[in-house]
Amino acid sequence: AGLLAAFHLSKEQVLLDKATELALKMEPAFDTPTGFPKSTVRLSDGKAWCPSWSGNSASFSEVTSLYMEWDYLARLTNNKRLTERVDKIMDTMINMPKQEGLYAQWVSVDTGRFTSGDVTLGSRVDSAYEYLEKVWRWSGGTRKDVL
Repeated sequence: AGLLAAFHLSKEQVLLDKATELALKMEPAFDTPTGFPKSTVRLSDGKAWCPSWSGNSASFSEVTSLYMEWDYLARLTNNKRLTERVDKIMDTMINMPKQEGLYAQWVSVDTGRFTSGDVTLGSRVDSAYEYLEKVWRWSGGTRKDVL
């Protein structure tokens, strides 16, 4: 996000090139059945994983907060595959069973099911709610399904 924000302000091509290079190196994290990215990627070889203590789960905020940056990069580079990656996340997310209409903290990157029963508006979930409205606004209101 930092490289894209700097590019947006400066229009320096090197920043967009570096953001693109980094995104392409991070892409293996998205190779999961749900499209939810694994939380760690070794950039040197593309190996992606979730920490062993997480039970192959990722923070719900992590998987939802990527949308705008990846979609913006896709628009700038005309790389539709990047948009498809984050659209898959949103499509999986909106169809997930929620707990009384709310999202929990941890989600399996393999099944798209919550791996904890902890529902909170705080840590590891709060930014997801913020991003859902931002995604709706970023889409010009066409992604009404995220609200």
